[in-house]
Amino acid sequence: MTEADVKARLLSLLAEVLQEPLPAELPSGPGSLRALGLTSVQLLRFFVAIEDEFQLAWDDDVDEAVTSSIEGITAHLTSAVRR
Repeated sequence: MTEADVKARLLSLLAEVLQEPLPAELPSGPGSLRALGLTSVQLLRFFVAIEDEFQLAWDDDVDEAVTSSIEGITAHLTSAVRR
């Protein structure tokens, strides 16, 4: 699975969790998921959806920089999927 494939699937999952289309221009960088207006419950649902979709479990020690943005999650998952 390519990085583009991972990102596309993540964006689809995110839209499902938000229950609305994503904005044309997404915020980027650390904290960008919160900038989209996700609540803590929506963030949890998003991470559970990621686990289900990619059949993995988040490690307890994953850096917040990884989990706070689509870019960080994409890079992390792309690496995990290739292993």
